[in-house]
Amino acid sequence: MIRSLAVALAALTLSSIACESPHETAVREGDAYAFQEDYARAAKAYEAALLELPGTSPELAKRRAEILLKLGALRQNYLEDLDGALRAYRSASGVPDEALARDARLLAARLFRYRLNDAKAASRELTALLQASVVLPVPVSVYFEAASASFAAEEYDRALELATKVIETSEPDLASRARELSVSVLLLEDRLPEALLGLESLRGAATDPTRRAELDFEIARALEKLGRLDDAKQRYGDARAGAPSDAWLDARLRKLDEALVARDKEVPGARGASGTSIRH
Repeated sequence: MIRSLAVALAALTLSSIACESPHETAVREGDAYAFQEDYARAAKAYEAALLELPGTSPELAKRRAEILLKLGALRQNYLEDLDGALRAYRSASGVPDEALARDARLLAARLFRYRLNDAKAASRELTALLQASVVLPVPVSVYFEAASASFAAEEYDRALELATKVIETSEPDLASRARELSVSVLLLEDRLPEALLGLESLRGAATDPTRRAELDFEIARALEKLGRLDDAKQRYGDARAGAPSDAWLDARLRKLDEALVARDKEVPGARGASGTSIRH
């Protein structure tokens, strides 16, 4: 009885395979080889499946993209063929299916940034992803990833624009990280009054004492550059745990004291007014 059942099941499997299209048979083989960790043969099976696709209907175009994503993942993660993986992702990104095209562009962007160390190319891919999103809403995490890539590519205006979009959402963790990114842009561009407001906001939301000290240190640096020496001295005093070292901070405080004395001698009664800024 058991033998008869096994024979019947084998016959049914053979029948289903016989009815299956050649490209799906090749995909099934590729999946089996991948499960066995025979990645080179799996890649060849997926390549054969792509060649066996019989047309260019929307359904077949979607299936082609799905196979390309499988092939790209194998090439990137197991075969160390980064150029081949990128070609697969680029081909898949042209599919009419918006979700698959987005996945392909996101994978290409991450490959550019983290494996090929090309932040500008990653930023371009993510910009194309955002521009191509018509029907599906874009997750906030993708906006933040695009902002981060733009920052790494030194495209600061773009990074600030995208970070602002993230800040305006209801995702608190990502919004906090986006605020930090936007403050970094403002500091790099010497937009100190705006940066100072952002730093104070981050400091007010911080709960970890070490993080608060680090932010006090950055606030003190901004105040110093703005010439607000009295305020800077006070914040440096609060920032000992966030300074590079006690020796660095002590030397900085001595220089601030010297600058305050020189300012007060130059303009009697000027204590607390804007004056000399000590720059690094």
